[in-house]
Amino acid sequence: MQHIGPLSFLLYWSVVGYIVYPRWRGPAVPISEYVKSGNLKKLYQLASVISFTGYALFCIYWLFPEYDIHYSAVVLILFSYITQMLTTFTIRSERKSQFWHDWYARLSGTAAICILPFLALSDNAPGYLVTITWVSFPLMIALGTYLRRVNRTYFMPLQIGLFLYYHLLIIGFTYL
Repeated sequence: MQHIGPLSFLLYWSVVGYIVYPRWRGPAVPISEYVKSGNLKKLYQLASVISFTGYALFCIYWLFPEYDIHYSAVVLILFSYITQMLTTFTIRSERKSQFWHDWYARLSGTAAICILPFLALSDNAPGYLVTITWVSFPLMIALGTYLRRVNRTYFMPLQIGLFLYYHLLIIGFTYL
């Protein structure tokens, strides 16, 4: 079960890379703009369901028990999972759906990031990861807040950076 979370990340990033890299439209275009319709949408949704489900199961059955994390973190990860599914299946095609897509994405990201303090407060957490987490947590919140701005010239690199940094911290707590 320990490897399910990192493998979920690998699946997600492989599919995002496959979709975005050959169709690059500039740094202002978010991932969701690449998967509005057709086979790419279906591929992204399938990969997202598999990887987000795998990550939620990994957290509930391996990561949280490994670090003796309180069950309230399970509520956070389930809330993050549900809102991530809503984000994935709410396509940004009209103004109304863009609003809901962005709203679900913010809720999901906030809930996921809030899991990090649970890990950092665990007695089982390695000291250097605790330090990295406490230093990076406000930076992740600031970056997430910055992504909410309407004029987002470098949205894609910031979005990828936020996701990757979060994933790298989780991988650190998994293997270090």
